[in-house]
Amino acid sequence: ANLAFSAKEFSQTQIEYFDKECESGNLEYCTAIGEYYFMFGGERINYKKAKYYFKKVCKPDKTTQKDEAFIESCGNLAIMYSRGVGGIEQNYKEAARLWKATCDTGDPMSCNNLGTMYDNGYGVKKDITKAVSCYKYACDKNNWLGCSSLGAYNISLGNKNTAVKYYKKACELGKNDSEAQNPSNKDFWQLTCELYEKLK
Repeated sequence: ANLAFSAKEFSQTQIEYFDKECESGNLEYCTAIGEYYFMFGGERINYKKAKYYFKKVCKPDKTTQKDEAFIESCGNLAIMYSRGVGGIEQNYKEAARLWKATCDTGDPMSCNNLGTMYDNGYGVKKDITKAVSCYKYACDKNNWLGCSSLGAYNISLGNKNTAVKYYKKACELGKNDSEAQNPSNKDFWQLTCELYEKLK
């Protein structure tokens, strides 16, 4: 099972085993197979199946242990709702609700994403104070996106020196961050570094 978790490529036998374990109440397996169908399955990617497995773990309104499986499943569901992928209807309100649930567990990436929702008024009432609070928490927990968001906020206020400080931290944190180096985020991380170099 550990080898399968790390490989992210499952055989049909493994898929059936993970599904059985998930249905038996092993939430870690639900998250793993959900992520397989969401991101790693190649031709087998199936957003509806991914949503099914994530929802088995992500139950913010019920007594659920707020462990890594919960955070990952709710976070992935929030992404699906915020983007409206694979025939799943875009729902900013639901995305914000899920990110709040995971932010409340102390997850910095979720807090940054919730800050973005408050910043833009997506699914929640626009509230810059709450947005900045979320960004600051994320940055204080060494989340590169939270620091980059604070940099952008300070630029909007004309606080160049403060912005430079946050952009520098975001750039440095991102060097060894798998999320920052992911192809879907790397361009934005590099832009953060370029802004730091330009403004310093």
